[in-house]
Amino acid sequence: MTNREVASGIEEIALLRLDADLYSSTQDCIQTFYPLVSHRGWIIVDDWHLAGCRKAFHETVGHPRPGYFQLTEPFRPKGVPYKVS
Repeated sequence: MTNREVASGIEEIALLRLDADLYSSTQDCIQTFYPLVSHRGWIIVDDWHLAGCRKAFHETVGHPRPGYFQLTEPFRPKGVPYKVS
């Protein structure tokens, strides 16, 4: 099943968690699911430490706005929540 097929059955997403590892797969997921994230919803990018994932996020969503932050030690150094405002 493709991302687009999955997305076709979803009205709204409150929490989108991405664990796609690569630029192309992260970009595809963001392009497909970001429009479905609710106002004030959250996006968590597990592989933020990978340059390709950050690049895909910035190209698709834009650069971080208020509500964006990166978790650091001792929590989860890789996951990055992003609040949609």
